[in-house]
Amino acid sequence: PASPPAMVDGEGLSFWNGFGGFAEEGREYVVRLSGGRATPQPWINVIANRDFGFHTSSEGASFTWSRNSRDFQITPWCNDPVTDRPGEGIYIRDLETGGAFSPLACLLRDPAAVYEARHAPGVSTFSARRGDLAAILTQLVDPSDPVKVQRLLVENRGTKPARLRVYAYAEWGLGNGRARTAPFIVPGRDEATGALTARNPYHLEYGDRIAFLACGGDEQTFTCDRTEFLGAGGSTAAP
Repeated sequence: PASPPAMVDGEGLSFWNGFGGFAEEGREYVVRLSGGRATPQPWINVIANRDFGFHTSSEGASFTWSRNSRDFQITPWCNDPVTDRPGEGIYIRDLETGGAFSPLACLLRDPAAVYEARHAPGVSTFSARRGDLAAILTQLVDPSDPVKVQRLLVENRGTKPARLRVYAYAEWGLGNGRARTAPFIVPGRDEATGALTARNPYHLEYGDRIAFLACGGDEQTFTCDRTEFLGAGGSTAAP
């Protein structure tokens, strides 16, 4: 039988409305979700410097742009007031059990978990716990460079060691509509840094720009094949 949804409340928050409330004397807005619940519409935080930025919802669905948020979407924006479709994601896979989870509620939703999003000026933080593992993902933009930075912390609160694999996923857009640009996106990999790259040489204004996805650490693997990662007919919610 399915686990019952976890209980959420507004403990420690001001003006709790059943979904969220204020913390840190109004400097943060905190959303707590469990089961299949979502905010009535996507509640987002816009984080940007002068030429680059992203917005991210309380479920963790992000959309990143460079130079122009309409004409050069690095990852796709879904203009839908109901469906908060992600174009980016962070997945954590337990190599012992084969199970996977994410601190982002828009991916691999576990009804028994509580997903918390903290929106503050210039930063959003997402956290969730599954069993003995707790994950915290912090997202921000460099003050001047066109770089989105994400830091993932995973804490094992149990007594047994955990063997984990972390996946970062990006669905490239590189234009103002992925349905139009996808056939022209050229993926690649920078051998010196190990970063995955993507460019759209057919874009009339930004054809010379290169997007990249990179992470720290050794023993990295990669793929530029969406089907290889998600499976045939797969979606970002089920890799």
